[in-house]
Amino acid sequence: MSQGNSAIFYHPEGFDTGGKQLMGRHAAGESFLHAYARHGSTERLFCYAARKAHYEDFKTRVAAGAGRELRARWIPHGQEDALAEPGCLFYPSPNFQELSWHRRHGGPRRYSLTGVTHTTATHTAMDAMGATLVAPYESWDAVICTSQAVRRMVERSTEQYRDYLATRLGGEPPAPRCQFPVIPLGVEMSRFPPRSEKLDARERIRRDCGLDADEVAVLYMGRLNWHAKAHPFPMALALQAAARATGVRAALLLAGWFPNDSIETSFRDMLAATCPDVRCHILDGRKPDIRADVWFAADIFCSLSDNIQETFGLTPVEGMAAGLPCVVTEWNGYRETVRHGQEGFAVSTVMPPRGAGSLLARRHAMGLDNYDHYVGYASQVTAVNVPEATEAFGALLASADLRQRMGEAGRRRAASIFGWHQIVPQYEALWAELAERRTTDAEVAPRGPNAPPHPLREDPFTLFGHYPTQQLDTASVLLATERTTVDYCNWAAGLAMNRFARTHLLADEALTALIRTLAEARRLPLDAVLALGLGDSGRVTRTVVWLAKLDVIGLEP
Repeated sequence: MSQGNSAIFYHPEGFDTGGKQLMGRHAAGESFLHAYARHGSTERLFCYAARKAHYEDFKTRVAAGAGRELRARWIPHGQEDALAEPGCLFYPSPNFQELSWHRRHGGPRRYSLTGVTHTTATHTAMDAMGATLVAPYESWDAVICTSQAVRRMVERSTEQYRDYLATRLGGEPPAPRCQFPVIPLGVEMSRFPPRSEKLDARERIRRDCGLDADEVAVLYMGRLNWHAKAHPFPMALALQAAARATGVRAALLLAGWFPNDSIETSFRDMLAATCPDVRCHILDGRKPDIRADVWFAADIFCSLSDNIQETFGLTPVEGMAAGLPCVVTEWNGYRETVRHGQEGFAVSTVMPPRGAGSLLARRHAMGLDNYDHYVGYASQVTAVNVPEATEAFGALLASADLRQRMGEAGRRRAASIFGWHQIVPQYEALWAELAERRTTDAEVAPRGPNAPPHPLREDPFTLFGHYPTQQLDTASVLLATERTTVDYCNWAAGLAMNRFARTHLLADEALTALIRTLAEARRLPLDAVLALGLGDSGRVTRTVVWLAKLDVIGLEP
């Protein structure tokens, strides 16, 4: 199939990593634009921008990433007819339903529309999924999903909305006409030369951090935000335990930025209290030199994501590209990048059962909780298996050979599957396929009993129920451990980041009763816990997984 072209819907904000509030979508946008300029088959790029100044910014960024001669053309907003020349318009998010209405004025066959998912937990992203049923999308349009996990969420969300429309309006609404292809995010391999070529960068950053030659450095790269990115408590517990068990000197490099002083204080307090034997260094991940070189100062990459805002997870791919063995969670798109036992280790996760998050969904839908609180509450009761993480860190801390073997495997995988030189042709092939559909497809063509109250605001533990390794059910069994004490629970729950969801968990008296009952019984089936009458099932099961998150209790596999 011939390769297709697309105009880029451009605003500098969506492609700029130089701002104070660096987000994953900024890094993904900038990386995609540079990669398309460098690896695309076309020599002419089209910029669909509202202002001439934005077009000039576009040309500057393209020139920085291309490494070859390119021609660019500006198509101002409002001149949609000109989009017929490239034949497609790429929008850097899934929220492009308004563009389909714009296109409709002049005829839907003029060009295709494509967007790409980032987080799918916001109101706007969820609404965009519903819009695929009612906005004038066509079979030559596509919402690109960055992982199979995202596609499953999108398909579930659209199916719930179809059920609502059928109940509300009668009949059987058609399925979405647009496509939902899976194309992962990519990494520019030229940014990650062999580690032997970056020894100066390794020495410089390790010297600046005061790291000794025998210290094994574990790197986390990303926003330092426990409620809206990744909760660091399991990582700290596991790394401390692994360092003590192996006797290896471990250091933790946190490369990112804090959204506010309160979050920073909670991080520093937790690290000091939880991993006193691990030297922790916080670096500003917004600085280009840090983002470029910190990978080579590290020996292990870690990202124990537990947040439903995550969809693909680019940093594990970057870690692999840098030749680092990875310790990640078995969670959404991470499952499609790092393979357990090959490029690193995947640590299991668990969230409450379907239905236990109805309160969270309702409060988010009503505006009582904003997006940060919504994803934060869900994260707070999503547990990462601390013993598994400890074992993974221990194996890598103890063996330089294992670190090298897994790191080399990761670099090969990153280059062969996730390198932009592999991903850009997939975009071009999709655009060409959509162009073919525009000329060959037929003419252009509106709550069930178990449906949620709002089909696009479903309980997160149902909507994202496929993210974790398992979910609690009546067969789940709670296990007492050495940490199943009221004193330990009070200490762990006393840390600011662990108090975040307390209003949605059991009250103190009921929580104490649960811990003491389990400590005495040593083993309790979930149905026996529910029979204690400590609270409604949603509150109890959320509390159970929260306790597992804090390693107060264990859960039988």
